[in-house]
Amino acid sequence: MPYFKHHFKAFFVITFFLFITTAYTLFLPNIRDAKGKDGLDSERGESLSSSPDAPFTDFVVDHDSIDYNDDIIPQYYLDQARNLDVIFGHASVGGNILSGLDSLEVLDSARYSIDRTTSENSAVLISWFDSGAGIGDFAAGVNGNPGSKITELNQRVVTDGVGSHVDIAFVKYCYVDNAGDVNAVWIEYRDYMLAMETVYPDVAFVWWTMPLETTGDSWRDSYNTLVRNYTEANDKILFDIADIEAHDPDGNHILQGGYEAMYSNYTDDGGHLDTNADIDDRDIGTMRMGRAFWWLFARISGWDPDDTYENNCIGIGGSWVDSLEECRAISESDCTLIGGVEYDECVSPCIDLPEGTKCVLHCASACRFGASGEESLGLGDQEDSYIEIDDQDFNQNDQSIDRGKSVVERTFIENAYVWARTILTVFMGY
Repeated sequence: MPYFKHHFKAFFVITFFLFITTAYTLFLPNIRDAKGKDGLDSERGESLSSSPDAPFTDFVVDHDSIDYNDDIIPQYYLDQARNLDVIFGHASVGGNILSGLDSLEVLDSARYSIDRTTSENSAVLISWFDSGAGIGDFAAGVNGNPGSKITELNQRVVTDGVGSHVDIAFVKYCYVDNAGDVNAVWIEYRDYMLAMETVYPDVAFVWWTMPLETTGDSWRDSYNTLVRNYTEANDKILFDIADIEAHDPDGNHILQGGYEAMYSNYTDDGGHLDTNADIDDRDIGTMRMGRAFWWLFARISGWDPDDTYENNCIGIGGSWVDSLEECRAISESDCTLIGGVEYDECVSPCIDLPEGTKCVLHCASACRFGASGEESLGLGDQEDSYIEIDDQDFNQNDQSIDRGKSVVERTFIENAYVWARTILTVFMGY
Protein backbone atom coordinates (compact mmCIF):
# COMPACT_ATOMS: atom_id res chain seq x y z
CA MET A 1 0.00 0.00 0.00
CA PRO A 2 2.75 2.59 0.81
CA TYR A 3 4.31 1.77 -2.56
CA PHE A 4 0.95 2.43 -4.24
CA LYS A 5 0.43 5.70 -2.37
CA HIS A 6 3.96 6.79 -3.21
CA HIS A 7 3.42 6.31 -6.91
CA PHE A 8 -0.11 7.71 -6.79
CA LYS A 9 1.28 10.93 -5.36
CA ALA A 10 3.92 11.03 -8.05
CA PHE A 11 1.27 10.44 -10.69
CA PHE A 12 -0.88 13.22 -9.20
CA VAL A 13 1.96 15.73 -9.17
CA ILE A 14 3.07 14.92 -12.70
CA THR A 15 -0.53 15.21 -13.93
CA PHE A 16 -0.88 18.57 -12.16
CA PHE A 17 2.32 19.86 -13.77
CA LEU A 18 1.20 18.74 -17.23
CA PHE A 19 -2.16 20.44 -16.70
CA ILE A 20 -0.49 23.72 -15.77
CA THR A 21 1.88 23.71 -18.72
CA THR A 22 -0.92 22.74 -21.11
CA ALA A 23 -3.05 25.59 -19.81
CA TYR A 24 -0.12 27.92 -20.40
CA THR A 25 0.32 26.70 -23.97
CA LEU A 26 -3.34 27.03 -24.87
CA PHE A 27 -4.54 30.07 -22.97
CA LEU A 28 -1.76 32.35 -21.78
CA PRO A 29 -0.70 33.58 -25.24
CA ASN A 30 -4.29 34.56 -25.99
CA ILE A 31 -4.63 36.43 -22.70
CA ARG A 32 -1.33 38.20 -23.21
CA ASP A 33 -1.95 39.07 -26.84
CA ALA A 34 -5.43 40.42 -26.20
CA LYS A 35 -3.75 43.16 -24.18
CA GLY A 36 -0.60 43.62 -26.20
CA LYS A 37 0.51 43.88 -29.83
CA ASP A 38 1.52 40.27 -30.50
CA GLY A 39 -1.43 39.76 -32.76
CA LEU A 40 -3.76 36.97 -31.65
CA ASP A 41 -7.47 37.43 -32.26
CA SER A 42 -9.23 39.36 -29.52
CA GLU A 43 -12.73 40.70 -29.12
CA ARG A 44 -13.23 44.21 -30.36
CA GLY A 45 -14.76 46.83 -28.13
CA GLU A 46 -18.41 47.71 -28.16
CA SER A 47 -17.75 51.39 -28.68
CA LEU A 48 -15.31 53.64 -30.51
CA SER A 49 -14.97 55.75 -27.39
CA SER A 50 -12.09 53.52 -26.36
CA SER A 51 -10.03 54.90 -29.22
CA PRO A 52 -8.03 57.89 -27.92
CA ASP A 53 -7.80 59.36 -31.39
CA ALA A 54 -11.50 59.19 -32.25
CA PRO A 55 -12.07 62.57 -34.01
CA PHE A 56 -15.19 63.95 -32.31
CA THR A 57 -14.56 67.68 -32.71
CA ASP A 58 -12.79 70.18 -34.93
CA PHE A 59 -13.45 68.97 -38.44
CA VAL A 60 -15.23 70.31 -41.49
CA VAL A 61 -17.42 68.45 -43.96
CA ASP A 62 -17.05 70.29 -47.26
CA HIS A 63 -16.71 69.65 -51.01
CA ASP A 64 -13.74 67.36 -50.38
CA SER A 65 -15.95 65.09 -48.25
CA ILE A 66 -17.88 63.39 -51.04
CA ASP A 67 -17.29 59.64 -51.47
CA TYR A 68 -18.36 59.58 -55.13
CA ASN A 69 -17.13 56.04 -55.80
CA ASP A 70 -18.50 54.71 -52.52
CA ASP A 71 -15.16 53.21 -51.57
CA ILE A 72 -13.44 55.71 -49.25
CA ILE A 73 -15.37 55.38 -46.00
CA PRO A 74 -14.67 51.95 -44.49
CA GLN A 75 -17.75 49.79 -44.06
CA TYR A 76 -17.04 49.45 -40.35
CA TYR A 77 -17.60 53.15 -39.73
CA LEU A 78 -20.74 53.22 -41.83
CA ASP A 79 -22.06 50.39 -39.66
CA GLN A 80 -21.17 52.37 -36.55
CA ALA A 81 -22.77 55.51 -37.96
CA ARG A 82 -26.14 53.90 -38.58
CA ASN A 83 -26.33 53.17 -34.85
CA LEU A 84 -26.26 56.87 -33.97
CA ASP A 85 -29.35 58.78 -32.84
CA VAL A 86 -29.64 62.04 -34.81
CA ILE A 87 -32.19 64.83 -34.41
CA PHE A 88 -32.40 67.05 -37.49
CA GLY A 89 -34.51 70.19 -37.87
CA HIS A 90 -35.01 71.53 -41.39
CA ALA A 91 -37.30 72.81 -44.12
CA SER A 92 -37.50 71.90 -47.82
CA VAL A 93 -33.77 71.60 -48.59
CA GLY A 94 -33.43 69.29 -45.61
CA GLY A 95 -36.13 67.15 -47.19
CA ASN A 96 -34.01 67.10 -50.36
CA ILE A 97 -31.07 65.77 -48.36
CA LEU A 98 -33.17 63.02 -46.83
CA SER A 99 -34.31 62.07 -50.35
CA GLY A 100 -30.64 61.77 -51.25
CA LEU A 101 -30.12 59.36 -48.36
CA ASP A 102 -33.02 57.27 -49.68
CA SER A 103 -31.49 57.21 -53.17
CA LEU A 104 -28.15 56.08 -51.77
CA GLU A 105 -29.87 53.26 -49.91
CA VAL A 106 -31.44 52.11 -53.18
CA LEU A 107 -28.00 52.29 -54.81
CA ASP A 108 -26.23 50.25 -52.10
CA SER A 109 -28.26 49.18 -49.09
CA ALA A 110 -25.30 47.41 -47.46
CA ARG A 111 -23.43 50.71 -47.23
CA TYR A 112 -26.16 53.27 -46.95
CA SER A 113 -29.20 51.88 -45.15
CA ILE A 114 -30.38 53.94 -42.18
CA ASP A 115 -33.65 54.14 -40.26
CA ARG A 116 -35.59 57.39 -40.25
CA THR A 117 -38.72 58.83 -38.71
CA THR A 118 -40.47 62.20 -38.87
CA SER A 119 -42.48 63.73 -36.06
CA GLU A 120 -43.40 67.15 -34.72
CA ASN A 121 -43.92 65.57 -31.29
CA SER A 122 -40.80 65.42 -29.11
CA ALA A 123 -42.23 62.61 -26.98
CA VAL A 124 -42.68 60.49 -30.10
CA LEU A 125 -39.10 61.19 -31.14
CA ILE A 126 -37.79 60.26 -27.70
CA SER A 127 -39.69 56.97 -27.78
CA TRP A 128 -38.35 56.23 -31.24
CA PHE A 129 -34.74 57.00 -30.29
CA ASP A 130 -35.02 54.81 -27.19
CA SER A 131 -36.24 51.85 -29.23
CA GLY A 132 -33.75 52.06 -32.09
CA ALA A 133 -31.33 54.33 -33.91
CA GLY A 134 -31.22 56.60 -36.92
CA ILE A 135 -32.42 60.06 -37.97
CA GLY A 136 -35.44 61.66 -36.36
CA ASP A 137 -36.36 64.86 -38.19
CA PHE A 138 -38.88 67.63 -37.73
CA ALA A 139 -40.00 70.75 -39.62
CA ALA A 140 -38.16 73.62 -38.00
CA GLY A 141 -39.62 77.11 -37.70
CA VAL A 142 -40.72 79.40 -40.47
CA ASN A 143 -38.80 80.22 -43.65
CA GLY A 144 -37.56 83.79 -43.68
CA ASN A 145 -37.27 83.76 -39.90
CA PRO A 146 -34.02 81.96 -39.03
CA GLY A 147 -34.40 82.66 -35.33
CA SER A 148 -37.56 80.54 -35.22
CA LYS A 149 -35.54 77.53 -36.35
CA ILE A 150 -32.70 77.63 -33.84
CA THR A 151 -35.14 78.36 -31.00
CA GLU A 152 -37.22 75.33 -31.98
CA LEU A 153 -34.17 73.09 -31.92
CA ASN A 154 -33.41 74.43 -28.45
CA GLN A 155 -37.03 73.79 -27.42
CA ARG A 156 -36.86 70.16 -28.47
CA VAL A 157 -33.33 69.38 -27.29
CA VAL A 158 -33.29 71.24 -23.97
CA THR A 159 -36.84 72.01 -22.87
CA ASP A 160 -38.38 68.76 -24.11
CA GLY A 161 -35.32 66.74 -23.12
CA VAL A 162 -34.58 65.10 -26.48
CA GLY A 163 -30.90 65.89 -25.89
CA SER A 164 -30.73 63.09 -23.32
CA HIS A 165 -31.67 60.55 -25.99
CA VAL A 166 -29.49 61.48 -28.99
CA ASP A 167 -25.87 61.47 -30.09
CA ILE A 168 -26.06 64.25 -32.70
CA ALA A 169 -28.20 67.36 -33.02
CA PHE A 170 -28.45 70.14 -35.60
CA VAL A 171 -30.79 72.46 -37.46
CA LYS A 172 -30.35 73.72 -41.01
CA TYR A 173 -31.29 77.19 -42.18
CA CYS A 174 -32.73 77.68 -45.66
CA TYR A 175 -31.39 79.83 -48.49
CA VAL A 176 -34.37 82.16 -47.98
CA ASP A 177 -33.37 82.86 -44.37
CA ASN A 178 -31.08 85.69 -45.49
CA ALA A 179 -33.20 88.27 -43.71
CA GLY A 180 -32.52 90.87 -41.04
CA ASP A 181 -29.21 92.03 -39.63
CA VAL A 182 -26.62 89.40 -40.53
CA ASN A 183 -24.61 89.87 -37.33
CA ALA A 184 -27.72 89.62 -35.15
CA VAL A 185 -28.83 86.42 -36.91
CA TRP A 186 -25.38 84.94 -36.45
CA ILE A 187 -25.11 85.90 -32.76
CA GLU A 188 -28.51 84.38 -31.98
CA TYR A 189 -27.54 81.13 -33.71
CA ARG A 190 -24.13 81.04 -32.01
CA ASP A 191 -25.47 81.69 -28.52
CA TYR A 192 -28.17 79.02 -28.74
CA MET A 193 -25.66 76.47 -30.04
CA LEU A 194 -23.24 77.23 -27.22
CA ALA A 195 -26.01 77.02 -24.63
CA MET A 196 -27.12 73.59 -25.89
CA GLU A 197 -23.53 72.35 -25.92
CA THR A 198 -23.20 73.40 -22.30
CA VAL A 199 -26.31 71.47 -21.26
CA TYR A 200 -25.39 68.37 -23.28
CA PRO A 201 -21.59 68.19 -23.59
CA ASP A 202 -21.72 64.56 -24.79
CA VAL A 203 -23.93 65.38 -27.78
CA ALA A 204 -22.25 66.32 -31.05
CA PHE A 205 -23.84 69.61 -32.08
CA VAL A 206 -23.12 70.21 -35.76
CA TRP A 207 -22.84 73.81 -36.94
CA TRP A 208 -24.01 74.73 -40.46
CA THR A 209 -23.42 77.35 -43.06
CA MET A 210 -26.46 78.61 -44.98
CA PRO A 211 -27.27 76.94 -48.33
CA LEU A 212 -27.03 78.85 -51.59
CA GLU A 213 -28.85 79.70 -54.77
CA THR A 214 -27.38 79.78 -58.26
CA THR A 215 -27.05 83.53 -57.92
CA GLY A 216 -24.51 84.98 -55.51
CA ASP A 217 -25.64 86.90 -52.44
CA SER A 218 -23.61 89.16 -50.17
CA TRP A 219 -25.79 88.51 -47.09
CA ARG A 220 -25.35 84.73 -47.21
CA ASP A 221 -21.68 85.17 -48.02
CA SER A 222 -21.14 87.33 -44.94
CA TYR A 223 -23.10 84.98 -42.70
CA ASN A 224 -21.18 81.93 -43.89
CA THR A 225 -17.88 83.70 -43.35
CA LEU A 226 -18.89 84.37 -39.73
CA VAL A 227 -19.81 80.70 -39.21
CA ARG A 228 -16.60 79.41 -40.77
CA ASN A 229 -14.31 81.75 -38.88
CA TYR A 230 -15.90 80.97 -35.53
CA THR A 231 -16.07 77.20 -35.91
CA GLU A 232 -12.47 77.03 -37.08
CA ALA A 233 -11.24 79.14 -34.16
CA ASN A 234 -13.27 77.24 -31.56
CA ASP A 235 -12.91 73.59 -32.58
CA LYS A 236 -16.47 72.94 -33.72
CA ILE A 237 -17.91 70.44 -36.15
CA LEU A 238 -18.99 72.29 -39.29
CA PHE A 239 -21.21 70.96 -42.05
CA ASP A 240 -20.38 73.47 -44.78
CA ILE A 241 -23.36 72.98 -47.06
CA ALA A 242 -22.53 76.21 -48.89
CA ASP A 243 -19.06 74.97 -49.83
CA ILE A 244 -20.48 71.63 -50.99
CA GLU A 245 -23.00 73.39 -53.22
CA ALA A 246 -20.49 75.94 -54.52
CA HIS A 247 -18.12 73.37 -56.06
CA ASP A 248 -18.80 71.23 -59.10
CA PRO A 249 -17.92 67.49 -59.02
CA ASP A 250 -14.41 68.29 -60.30
CA GLY A 251 -13.74 70.74 -57.46
CA ASN A 252 -14.14 73.99 -59.40
CA HIS A 253 -15.33 76.86 -57.19
CA ILE A 254 -18.51 78.56 -58.45
CA LEU A 255 -18.81 82.33 -57.95
CA GLN A 256 -21.47 84.76 -59.16
CA GLY A 257 -20.71 88.47 -58.80
CA GLY A 258 -17.83 87.62 -56.47
CA TYR A 259 -19.99 85.56 -54.11
CA GLU A 260 -20.39 81.82 -53.75
CA ALA A 261 -23.22 80.33 -55.80
CA MET A 262 -24.65 76.85 -56.25
CA TYR A 263 -23.41 74.81 -59.21
CA SER A 264 -26.36 74.87 -61.58
CA ASN A 265 -26.44 71.12 -62.26
CA TYR A 266 -27.26 70.42 -58.61
CA THR A 267 -30.65 72.13 -58.84
CA ASP A 268 -33.75 72.33 -61.02
CA ASP A 269 -35.10 75.63 -59.69
CA GLY A 270 -32.01 77.56 -58.61
CA GLY A 271 -32.29 76.73 -54.90
CA HIS A 272 -33.57 73.24 -54.10
CA LEU A 273 -31.40 70.19 -54.65
CA ASP A 274 -32.49 68.16 -57.66
CA THR A 275 -33.52 64.53 -57.90
CA ASN A 276 -34.33 64.38 -61.62
CA ALA A 277 -31.28 62.57 -62.96
CA ASP A 278 -29.89 59.09 -63.35
CA ILE A 279 -29.13 57.54 -59.98
CA ASP A 280 -25.42 57.17 -60.76
CA ASP A 281 -25.04 60.74 -62.03
CA ARG A 282 -22.56 62.81 -59.97
CA ASP A 283 -24.61 65.93 -60.65
CA ILE A 284 -27.51 64.82 -58.49
CA GLY A 285 -27.56 67.43 -55.73
CA THR A 286 -29.55 65.30 -53.30
CA MET A 287 -27.17 62.34 -53.49
CA ARG A 288 -24.12 64.62 -53.26
CA MET A 289 -25.44 65.97 -49.99
CA GLY A 290 -26.46 62.51 -48.83
CA ARG A 291 -22.89 61.29 -49.26
CA ALA A 292 -21.69 64.30 -47.28
CA PHE A 293 -24.08 63.27 -44.49
CA TRP A 294 -22.53 59.80 -44.33
CA TRP A 295 -19.08 61.39 -44.22
CA LEU A 296 -20.25 63.49 -41.25
CA PHE A 297 -21.69 60.51 -39.38
CA ALA A 298 -18.63 58.34 -40.05
CA ARG A 299 -16.34 61.06 -38.72
CA ILE A 300 -18.36 61.37 -35.53
CA SER A 301 -18.25 57.57 -35.23
CA GLY A 302 -14.45 57.71 -35.07
CA TRP A 303 -13.26 57.58 -38.66
CA ASP A 304 -10.30 59.79 -39.55
CA PRO A 305 -9.70 60.02 -43.31
CA ASP A 306 -6.25 61.51 -42.73
CA ASP A 307 -4.99 58.47 -40.81
CA THR A 308 -7.11 55.76 -42.31
CA TYR A 309 -5.33 52.46 -41.78
CA GLU A 310 -3.92 52.87 -38.28
CA ASN A 311 -6.97 54.64 -36.90
CA ASN A 312 -9.34 52.10 -38.44
CA CYS A 313 -7.30 49.25 -37.01
CA ILE A 314 -7.35 50.69 -33.50
CA GLY A 315 -10.98 51.73 -33.80
CA ILE A 316 -12.08 48.20 -34.62
CA GLY A 317 -10.13 46.77 -31.68
CA GLY A 318 -6.98 45.60 -33.45
CA SER A 319 -3.28 46.15 -32.75
CA TRP A 320 -1.33 48.26 -35.24
CA VAL A 321 2.21 47.17 -36.19
CA ASP A 322 3.76 50.37 -37.48
CA SER A 323 6.94 48.81 -38.87
CA LEU A 324 4.91 46.55 -41.17
CA GLU A 325 1.89 48.80 -41.60
CA GLU A 326 -0.51 45.99 -40.82
CA CYS A 327 -3.30 45.37 -38.36
CA ARG A 328 -3.16 42.40 -35.99
CA ALA A 329 -5.78 40.64 -33.89
CA ILE A 330 -8.86 41.13 -36.07
CA SER A 331 -10.99 38.74 -38.07
CA GLU A 332 -10.96 38.44 -41.85
CA SER A 333 -14.40 40.06 -42.11
CA ASP A 334 -13.23 43.01 -40.01
CA CYS A 335 -10.14 43.31 -42.21
CA THR A 336 -12.44 43.75 -45.20
CA LEU A 337 -14.59 46.26 -43.32
CA ILE A 338 -11.67 48.60 -42.66
CA GLY A 339 -10.33 48.45 -46.21
CA GLY A 340 -7.73 45.68 -45.97
CA VAL A 341 -6.65 44.09 -49.26
CA GLU A 342 -4.92 40.97 -47.92
CA TYR A 343 -5.57 38.81 -44.86
CA ASP A 344 -3.16 36.24 -43.47
CA GLU A 345 -4.55 34.17 -40.62
CA CYS A 346 -1.16 32.79 -39.59
CA VAL A 347 2.01 34.87 -39.40
CA SER A 348 4.64 34.95 -36.70
CA PRO A 349 3.76 37.32 -33.87
CA CYS A 350 7.47 38.12 -33.56
CA ILE A 351 8.06 39.00 -37.17
CA ASP A 352 8.33 42.70 -36.41
CA LEU A 353 10.94 42.18 -33.68
CA PRO A 354 14.70 42.39 -34.25
CA GLU A 355 16.33 39.57 -36.19
CA GLY A 356 17.32 36.64 -34.02
CA THR A 357 14.70 37.25 -31.36
CA LYS A 358 12.92 34.10 -30.31
CA CYS A 359 9.39 33.70 -29.09
CA VAL A 360 6.81 31.02 -28.55
CA LEU A 361 5.61 29.47 -31.80
CA HIS A 362 2.03 30.42 -32.50
CA CYS A 363 0.03 32.18 -35.22
CA ALA A 364 -1.20 35.75 -35.37
CA SER A 365 -3.64 37.18 -37.88
CA ALA A 366 -2.52 40.07 -40.08
CA CYS A 367 -4.57 42.51 -42.16
CA ARG A 368 -2.59 44.36 -44.82
CA PHE A 369 -3.30 47.47 -46.86
CA GLY A 370 -2.07 48.74 -50.21
CA ALA A 371 0.99 46.87 -51.50
CA SER A 372 0.90 43.22 -50.46
CA GLY A 373 3.12 40.19 -50.55
CA GLU A 374 6.13 39.02 -48.61
CA GLU A 375 8.65 41.05 -50.59
CA SER A 376 6.85 44.37 -50.11
CA LEU A 377 6.43 43.69 -46.42
CA GLY A 378 9.98 42.47 -45.93
CA LEU A 379 8.81 39.12 -44.64
CA GLY A 380 11.44 37.02 -46.32
CA ASP A 381 10.97 33.26 -46.08
CA GLN A 382 7.63 32.73 -44.35
CA GLU A 383 8.78 29.38 -42.94
CA ASP A 384 11.79 31.06 -41.35
CA SER A 385 9.47 33.60 -39.77
CA TYR A 386 8.26 31.03 -37.31
CA ILE A 387 10.82 31.39 -34.55
CA GLU A 388 11.97 28.01 -33.37
CA ILE A 389 12.25 26.98 -29.73
CA ASP A 390 15.40 25.38 -28.43
CA ASP A 391 14.67 21.89 -27.06
CA GLN A 392 16.98 22.69 -24.16
CA ASP A 393 15.18 25.86 -23.11
CA PHE A 394 13.80 24.15 -20.04
CA ASN A 395 15.74 21.40 -18.25
CA GLN A 396 15.45 19.40 -15.06
CA ASN A 397 17.72 21.69 -13.05
CA ASP A 398 15.61 24.76 -13.85
CA GLN A 399 18.69 26.54 -15.18
CA SER A 400 17.93 27.56 -18.75
CA ILE A 401 14.92 29.50 -19.91
CA ASP A 402 15.29 30.91 -23.39
CA ARG A 403 16.26 34.58 -23.29
CA GLY A 404 13.96 35.35 -26.17
CA LYS A 405 10.82 34.44 -24.25
CA SER A 406 8.86 37.17 -22.61
CA VAL A 407 9.02 37.74 -18.88
CA VAL A 408 5.45 36.51 -18.60
CA GLU A 409 6.26 33.25 -20.39
CA ARG A 410 9.45 32.64 -18.43
CA THR A 411 7.84 33.40 -15.08
CA PHE A 412 4.90 31.13 -15.79
CA ILE A 413 7.07 28.13 -16.68
CA GLU A 414 9.45 28.70 -13.80
CA ASN A 415 6.63 29.00 -11.32
CA ALA A 416 4.88 25.90 -12.64
CA TYR A 417 8.13 23.97 -12.23
CA VAL A 418 8.65 25.36 -8.70
CA TRP A 419 5.07 24.47 -7.77
CA ALA A 420 5.57 20.92 -8.93
CA ARG A 421 8.85 20.55 -6.99
CA THR A 422 7.24 22.08 -3.89
CA ILE A 423 4.35 19.63 -4.01
CA LEU A 424 6.76 16.74 -4.49
CA THR A 425 8.72 17.93 -1.45
CA VAL A 426 5.70 18.43 0.80
CA PHE A 427 3.80 15.31 -0.11
CA MET A 428 6.62 12.90 -0.88
CA GLY A 429 9.61 14.20 1.03
CA TYR A 430 11.77 14.79 -2.12
